Amino acid sequence: METHLQFCFRKIESELGQAHFLAFKRYVIDEQPVTEVCRESGLTPGRLYKIKWRVTRRMREIMKEHLGSDELLDELEEAEESFVEGLARDATVPQLWVQRALVSQQQGKFGEALEGLRQAELIAPKLPEVQLNLAYSLEVQGHIKNAVEHYHSFLALTEGNPAYYPARRKVLERVIRLEKT
Repeated sequence: METHLQFCFRKIESELGQAHFLAFKRYVIDEQPVTEVCRESGLTPGRLYKIKWRVTRRMREIMKEHLGSDELLDELEEAEESFVEGLARDATVPQLWVQRALVSQQQGKFGEALEGLRQAELIAPKLPEVQLNLAYSLEVQGHIKNAVEHYHSFLALTEGNPAYYPARRKVLERVIRLEKT
């Protein structure tokens, strides 16, 4: 039986065309760097971002038609409200800034995510989650050099900590790919 996500992807691929859908998949699902995807697909970063937003918007429409609701998006909005309320009570808790940024990232609001992460970095520059999410948001926005710097900070902060080994492995792979471009 086909999952909701498979249904969405099948429908979007038929609407968008295979080449653009594969570029979207490589960038968003496979997490390949924007520069690599653009070089290999012949798309500009701006065009790739437009495809991403078009697919994201269309997925929401299809899921709403298919499931009859916007549950996930409603949950993200509720989570964001909760973090904003928490920050209103105490804006010195870096984890609140990071969690709010994660919600912004999931909503595709990477500029907003960076703002929150910069606040968290002022409070706790040595918090690994701050460095990791700064790197990710910067990478998505095409600031590869700055992203790599923050990925290296994350790796330095988590060296020797077994709790971070799975994330470190992925970050190392990502840094190698980014440094090749």
